[in-house]
Formats: sequence, C-alpha cells, structure tokens
Amino acid sequence: MATNMVQIDHLLDHVYPCDLQILHDGVESSTFHSNRGHLPTEILFRMLNKHPRFDLTKSRFAKCRVQIVLITFFTSLDSKWRYQHDPKKEMELASGTYFYCRPKFPDPNRILPIRDKKLFVVVVGHREKAGVLSLLLEWGTYNRAIDNLGIAYISREGSLARFCVKDQGVTYVHEGDLNCVEKIDNAIMTFINLATPPKYWYFDVRSLSKQKDNFGINITLVNDIDPFNPFDRSQHYTVEHLAQAMFRKANATLATAVSERINYAEIVLEEISYFQYDRTMVNLKFSGFQFLTCYAESYLSFRFYVDPFQPDLWIGLGICLFVITAIISLYVRYAKVENVSFSPWLFVLSTLLEEAHPVPIKIDKLTIFRYIFGIWSLMSVILTNCYNGLMISKLNSPLNNVIPETFADLLCEDGAIHSSAYYNSSDFLHNWREKLKINLISSYFEGVRFYEFYQNKSFVDLQNRNDSNNCYKLLSTPFILPGIDVIGFKFLTYVTKELDGYRPWHQPSSEWVPLLEWPHLAGMLQLLNPRHSHFPKGIDYSRKDLNLTYMQRKIETEIVDCSRKAVLIAQSDLLQFEYDFLTLNYHKNEFHKGKEILNPLPKGFVFKREGFSKVPKYYIILIETGIYARIEQELGYRAVLDRKPAISLSKDDSSFSLGLNGGVVTIFVLYGVAVAGSVLCYCFEGRSKICRLFGVLKCKIVNMMFDKLHGCKILSTK
Repeated sequence: MATNMVQIDHLLDHVYPCDLQILHDGVESSTFHSNRGHLPTEILFRMLNKHPRFDLTKSRFAKCRVQIVLITFFTSLDSKWRYQHDPKKEMELASGTYFYCRPKFPDPNRILPIRDKKLFVVVVGHREKAGVLSLLLEWGTYNRAIDNLGIAYISREGSLARFCVKDQGVTYVHEGDLNCVEKIDNAIMTFINLATPPKYWYFDVRSLSKQKDNFGINITLVNDIDPFNPFDRSQHYTVEHLAQAMFRKANATLATAVSERINYAEIVLEEISYFQYDRTMVNLKFSGFQFLTCYAESYLSFRFYVDPFQPDLWIGLGICLFVITAIISLYVRYAKVENVSFSPWLFVLSTLLEEAHPVPIKIDKLTIFRYIFGIWSLMSVILTNCYNGLMISKLNSPLNNVIPETFADLLCEDGAIHSSAYYNSSDFLHNWREKLKINLISSYFEGVRFYEFYQNKSFVDLQNRNDSNNCYKLLSTPFILPGIDVIGFKFLTYVTKELDGYRPWHQPSSEWVPLLEWPHLAGMLQLLNPRHSHFPKGIDYSRKDLNLTYMQRKIETEIVDCSRKAVLIAQSDLLQFEYDFLTLNYHKNEFHKGKEILNPLPKGFVFKREGFSKVPKYYIILIETGIYARIEQELGYRAVLDRKPAISLSKDDSSFSLGLNGGVVTIFVLYGVAVAGSVLCYCFEGRSKICRLFGVLKCKIVNMMFDKLHGCKILSTK
C-alpha cells in the first residue's frame, strides 16, 4: 500500500455548514487532519463485501453532506489498478447506499436506498489519472444519479491544484466538459457556481387521467400559443404549454425527442410510487376511481311520518300527553265529578289533529282544566302547523330512492365483499373457485386482454351470453391504449392489471393470497364478472375507424337512460367535470356521485436529473399558491366546452312541471292510516257498548240454536 501524503486540509476546512464524510480504502490517516472546526465528521473504511449503512429513521439527517472519496489508486502515483470493481463500489456507497429505509409494503425486509439531493461528492486524485477518473465519474453519474459530482486534482506534492465540477444532468462525462477553478473558498459555493443546471427538458404525461389521442408533443403548436395566458379559451391550452412557461422562466428548452447526445432532464406527470425513491417528487393530489349514475330504486317508507320532528321532540311530546292525561283523569276521578262522561286523552289527541271534541260543562268550569288545557291548546296550534308544513313538503316530493354509494353496492345480487375472517372459513377454502366464479371470469379476462392487445372481439359473445339487466353496467372513460391503436376503458384496464398480478385461475388453492388481501381481490373479481357489462353495446369493435368521440357518445347515451342500471366510472378528479356536463345538458335527470374512491393514489410531477434547476421550485410555487389547481380546473372545463350532448332534448322535454310523482301513493296511505286510527279510537271509547252489543248478539244466537234444537226434539217425539 502506498503511503503518499495527500494534503487536502484546505478542502476539509471549507465545507461549512455541511457534515463531512471521508470514504477511503486505506489512505494515510494524517490526510484527514483539519485546522478548523466544522460539523460532525465521519471516516468510513469500506471493508471487502461490507458496506456501512444507517437507517434513516434512526439517524440524524444533516442539512447537507460533503463526501470526499479517497481511493489509493487515484491518490498514489505508485498504486496500480488492483480491484477493478472496488472503485465502483466506493462510488455506489458514496451516492446511494449510505442511508436507507425499510418499507412496510410489500417486503418489510427489503432495503431501499435514500437519495440525498444535498450530497456533494468529491473524488480526489492525480491529474495523471484523469482518464480513469472521468470514467469513474461517468459511471457514478449514469448509474447512481449523483447530481453534484466533482474532482479535486492534486499535484505530485499532494496539494490541491485544481477543482472541477461536472454540469448537472450530464450522463457522459469527459475531462474537457468539466468546469474548473484553480482555487476554492468554499466547496459548496463552488459547486453552486460551477455546476450548470440542465438546459434541455423532456416532458411526458403517463397519467391515465391526462392522456390524449396523440401522445407526442407538437412543438410547433406549443410554441404558437402564449403559455402565460391559460385562460384564453380561443387557444388550445394544455399541460405542455404550462410546462413551456416554466421552462422559459428558467431559461430552459422543451425537447420533443430524446437524443443520447443531448444531456437533458426529465419531468413526468404520473402516479407517484415508492419505486421512485431516487427522484424528486412534487405531489399534486390523491386520485382514484369514482362513479356517477342517475339510476335509483324507489321505495315507500313510513319513516317520513316521523321525519318532521327530531326524536327528542317526539319523546317530549309523548311525555306531555301522558302527564296531561294522567292529571286530568285523576282529578276527575277523585274530585267526585259525578255523572260525567269525558275522555282526557281523546281530547288531547283531537287538539293535535285539529278536530273539535265536546267538553262537559262540569269539566269546562274547572280551574285546573282551564289552566292546563289552555296552555296545551296554544302549544298544539304551534306544533300542528309546523308538522303540517313539513309534511306537505314531503307529500309533494317523490318517493325515497336507494342510490348506490360504494362499489360494493354495484355488485350483483349474489355478489358481496366480506370481511377477512370469511375468506379463512372452511366453507370458502373448499369452494372458493365456485363462489368467486373463477372459470367464468378467467375466460372473460382472457377475452378482454386479447381485445386490448390484438383487437380480438371474442369477448363480445361471452358478454352477451352472461350480461344481466339486474346488474349494473360498469362503463368507464375511453382512451387510446399506449403503443397500439385500440380504444380501451380506464377502469376495465385498471381491474385487469390488478388481477394480472394475482392470476387466481392459475392457483391450486386459496392459501397463496394473504388473508388481508382477500377482500380487495374478491372485489376485483366480482367487478370483472361478465354479468356486469363493461363495453357499450351496438358497436362493431373490429372497425378500424372507431374514435373516442363516437365511443364517448355511445357511453353517454346509456348513462343518461335512468331506467337502466348503468354507472360511469372515471378518475375522481375528472368525474366532477362529467357530472357538471351531464347535469347541465340533462336537467331532468338527477345524477348522483358515489361516496367511495377506489384505490386513491398520489399523483404529481416526478423530476429526474434536475440538479440546481429552478423548474421544480416554480412548480411548487404554482401548486402551493393554488394557481396550478385553478389552471387544472380550467383545462378540465375546456375538455367539455365544445362537447355536444349525445341526445338532444326537445322543447317538450326541456320544459317540465313539478308534480307529485310517487307522492300520490303517499296520500292514499295517509288517509288509510287516519281511517284505521279513527276506528281504533271508536272501539276503545265505546268498548262498554260494544261489549254489551256482543253480549246481546251472543244471547240471541244461543236462543236461536236452543229453539232449533227444541223444535227438532218435538218433531222426533211425534
């Protein structure tokens, strides 16, 4: 091992305010000495096949980190290239594997490296080995995405001779492309001043909610429109124009095609996942699948009789009736009011029903009666009028409806999503394929995939054979499948992708699925059941001239037919625009949105190789100030601005009057209840007379039977 002295104390003294880490493979320890104080210093020596690592959740994460890499081959002129892969390991440790975390899903034992954007890596070496150093920089830049990477060239005496920094976003590094200075005052400021942010940017949209017919970017159309005025509806403004505004502000250029010779940064609008741990992510929102429908099942309920008053008021009213009736009854009984026939409870009830009830003169002259029933009469007028007003409003309104609110409500009659315990029961474990109809769904799944990849329409016959009018049609937003000229449906594509990861029809038993994942899997299987039609009918899917507009109109025609069970499923952030469009153009129909959002995922911008560019900062400012949300709302309304309704309403349809609809039946029910109540009250009040009447009838019937029997005996005697 060579023992050349490397004098980098000047470099060590100018790393404030960052933590300092020195990674070496056996360099003389006197090299690490510093004359000034700075933040904590760590000296790491990588042993063979062993890497020092720290769990981010259990460590202090510094404001910034300067890592100085001292490899004997570069710091000593006498050293030879002994281990070809060891320097690569040093760069790997310097860039990505020092900090890590353990995600709980899907594998808690898996280690994910944490990208440190504020990491500044400096490789120290002699100028005579610049070629190998450039290769090392290129490898570290391309494979480990080190944004801030530089070389500290040392002289033969070991002192610092030159400090060079590569441009950010560069994947192919050469010595001539480095930005160099002869002297440094502060390593961090030198990086900031020398490292040039990427000039070219590539913009891509991978979110299903934003994809269009044409996935390419027409740079001519982008440049022809003022990107700083998104509210001019005479121009076709898109998210690409907004990106162009950000690039112009940052003095960058929008690249339409990726070239290996151009060093470029990337910005992608897509779903954010933990696999993108080495990227800069700016979250916009959470979005999943949500549905709307105008279908509702009407039903008659007697609940509306008690709805005008709250339960507490009904309880208080019942207590008042009982107390008033009890006081008057006891007073009449013990005050020796003789020869008086009076029912207190019937009088109280008649005041509530706005009916007159006679009061005997002896009772009417009682002071206690006047005090109690005088106050009660005033209260009954207020209560009765309030109740009548609320009831009239309800009687004039249609019947109550059963409206689906969750995706479980959309399943067929024999479909249900159970708790996890159900899928561990012996009944399910032995008959899981029959209960979930695995064979039928498997055939339909293969037919859908053949259509998406080969435009094969074999699924149509299977859907027509199993389609049921008693099950909801699960129609969703159409889109062009990327890479193939076939119209797909976003929700159907999502369900098939979810099941493609499980493929339950290839499994011998149900134990291969974790118990907690069974409710989700069972829900996906039942939503893909061919009894739920997923394709609009009346379309020849083998035609080559199908377009999104034609498909959208077919779907709209079925959705606005409220006599059929059909729902429109779309991304939750776009469903509101569909809801506003349908409500505006089909005002006779009452549309409802489901309350459940299925599989909500974070969506936003993912930046790659952005370096010190201000583009991510500009996007963050737009999002935090609410400007981006307003522009996104404007783009959503533009999508339906020039859209025509699939069904044109006539003048007769456009004018409508408010009617009773189902409230007519309610009126007859109300009268029936009133008549039945009157009969019961009459029977209760005249119970003594009714009993005497039944007694007389009984005696007459007995006498008639006795007379007939006696007559028979006389005839037999003769």
